[in-house]
Amino acid sequence: LKILVQRDVQQNTKRHDKRYKNKTCSEDIAVAIMSEDVVFGDMTVSLERPAKSENAKGRIDILIDAEIIINNKKRGIHIVIENKVYSKEHSNQTGTYFKSLEKDILKNNALYLFVFLTPLSSKEMEKMTEPQCSNKEFIQINYQDILDYILEPALKKDISLRNRFVIEEYIHCLSLPALN
Repeated sequence: LKILVQRDVQQNTKRHDKRYKNKTCSEDIAVAIMSEDVVFGDMTVSLERPAKSENAKGRIDILIDAEIIINNKKRGIHIVIENKVYSKEHSNQTGTYFKSLEKDILKNNALYLFVFLTPLSSKEMEKMTEPQCSNKEFIQINYQDILDYILEPALKKDISLRNRFVIEEYIHCLSLPALN
């Protein structure tokens, strides 16, 4: 979550639209995240979840649904991740995914975060002033962010041998040079 807040600030994403007040990463939520005043409860992860809007359909790569306690209030959190490896966004994917969830966003008290995960270099990421996807509600992060802020710190924790092996293998895959 800290990565998302940091990249959100860097990309100057316009998340304070009155229609979505306190539904995306508003300032009070960002402060709570950065001060680590967030506790996660039950969590489910869905892969390739169908999504459709009026004119298009697609599949959300990763959808994380969880309960959190933030600012001493229990609420749902939904993290939508569009993961790009060998392709760029096509067919307004991020717009379709946002539109498919918009009614839910407006009617419930859950927090929604939209993530555009790409292999863009950190050097290029630092120059960005907005995400490269069509829907600017998405926050763009890269695999280096995942490595630096999630995977490597996880290896410093007391985790099972199986989880350690999986993380180390994933880190190894990330370190392999990309082929054209």
